[in-house]
Amino acid sequence: MYMEVMSKCGDFECHIFFTRRTPHTPDTSHRRPLHTADHFTPPPTSHRRPLEEEEEEEEEEEEEEEEEEEEEEEEEEEEEEEEEEEEEEEEEEEEEEEEEEEEEEEGAVLPRQRSTARSKYVFHVPSMLMRVCTNF
Repeated sequence: MYMEVMSKCGDFECHIFFTRRTPHTPDTSHRRPLHTADHFTPPPTSHRRPLEEEEEEEEEEEEEEEEEEEEEEEEEEEEEEEEEEEEEEEEEEEEEEEEEEEEEEEGAVLPRQRSTARSKYVFHVPSMLMRVCTNF
């Protein structure tokens, strides 16, 4: 098969010759051309979203993160308030216990008297309910 020499590679060590096919060689015009810098087209970018949408999404994500941080801060503040309330309640209970101990020491209210007073109140409420129920 005869090939006409068109040009020689510029590298001294390289012995590759660029040739043009002669009429004796098979026709390859129906084949797809090789990708060269001139023919190359970049891949389609239709799958990428516009920059504006990406920026909007980033802004939304930042806003969500800020909201989450604010919620966490609020929860921490609420927990601190609850702890303070619990401490205040404990202090009040301790004060009440101390007052009761002082009263017992003085002899104003004996434990037995207090228990009977409670029992009277406990039995009083159901009897009232029974009266209301029987009046129907």
